[in-house]
Amino acid sequence: MRHLLLALLASSLPAQVVTLHNPTPWPLLGWLPAQTTLVTPSLTGFDPLTIASYYAGTQQEPGNATVWVRAFIPAGGTEVVDIGACVPSIQPVGALPDWTAEYGGWFEVDGTVLNYQVVERDGPWWLMRGLRTIHPNVAMVCSIRWDRSQDYMAQIETSVVYIAASQSQPLLVLPNAVKATWGTAELWNGVDATADTDPFVPAGLQLRHLEPVQLQTTAVWMNKASTLGQNTARALHSRAPWTIAVP
Repeated sequence: MRHLLLALLASSLPAQVVTLHNPTPWPLLGWLPAQTTLVTPSLTGFDPLTIASYYAGTQQEPGNATVWVRAFIPAGGTEVVDIGACVPSIQPVGALPDWTAEYGGWFEVDGTVLNYQVVERDGPWWLMRGLRTIHPNVAMVCSIRWDRSQDYMAQIETSVVYIAASQSQPLLVLPNAVKATWGTAELWNGVDATADTDPFVPAGLQLRHLEPVQLQTTAVWMNKASTLGQNTARALHSRAPWTIAVP
């Protein structure tokens, strides 16, 4: 398997081929999601002695799980992965970093640190969730994913929810933008993966009662990222549809 960074060992599991495609103009080395019927949470992990093999996340239903495959895929390229040929091992959990010492600080919203209420493992990542009220009757939930193997970046998914005080106010237009910083990182908001000039949550955002608006941000520490790392961050920021076939 050309360029594929998997620990491929003999296995009694039947073959299941997953085709991964990189439709972006940037090469990437990172974790990509795929669905499989072969792997269950009891068989998850990656090999710490290699760059990685695979890591299965939450099992949605019996016989169906999300598998995170770490692979190198050139711009516009395709890789074929035989999940059944992968034998998992145990992932060392490790610890979260000292954000101030290593990253110049923790994630801040409008100048105030966002305290996270939930810290757990989610596939290959640490997942941290924090809640903040950004306007009367408007809450913002940030889900932050970070992994030591890609320590130059973090992915932030933000859900903005309006809870109307009465049925006569089903719509609210957010009057002010919400700004965010994370130490020395660049924050790429929206669909632009080349600059951090857009606000974290834009003013004028239209919110309807109990209808969450989803926003995406990628934090990139340029001082940690190689050229391939910067390109990987741009590709992953696109949230492209990576899996194109699962026979």
